[in-house]
Amino acid sequence: MQNKKIFSFDIDMTLLNHEDYKITPSALLAIEKLREQGHIIVLATGRNPENSDSKQFVDIVKPDAVIGLNGTLVKVGEEKIFEHFFDKDVLRGLAKYVEGKECSIGLTLEDKDYFFNPHIIDAYDFKRWGQHFRKFYPAEELFDLPIRILTYIGPVEGAKDIEKKFPTLKLPLFAGMFGADVVEKVASKAEGLKTPM
Repeated sequence: MQNKKIFSFDIDMTLLNHEDYKITPSALLAIEKLREQGHIIVLATGRNPENSDSKQFVDIVKPDAVIGLNGTLVKVGEEKIFEHFFDKDVLRGLAKYVEGKECSIGLTLEDKDYFFNPHIIDAYDFKRWGQHFRKFYPAEELFDLPIRILTYIGPVEGAKDIEKKFPTLKLPLFAGMFGADVVEKVASKAEGLKTPM
């Protein structure tokens, strides 16, 4: 096809209906029409496409490529063609920053939750889901794990303060304004699209 184009879609607030937690049939139909025309379908998301809560959507859309974790992971099919890992010195600085503050920074890897100030996460989960369900592990273990991005849970002002104190970071806010992704500025979904697919 001569006019082959890349069509990129986010999962949250684009394909996913957050009321029933399903991708709308009209979106799937549009994606299938683009695929039939020979175009490249890409999912670009802040989510980790390898975690079970997100993989289900990747499996439904069946994209040609996935830009995950705000551009820190790019996969074509099952092949990882780009990865960026979080600077450990910055991570240590963030851990010190959140000490004694009413916010949390960390992430979930597989079924393990690593968060500084886990009580903040526990309170958020109970407020949102009506239950406590996390399996917390010592957040200090993050210093030895391959981390691409982090999650911030707390007030918007705290996210903005982190961006001021850590100029190499950006914190794109979640739609519900209860937190943000914590990403090094060297990575983005847009940069991920520039990766040769």
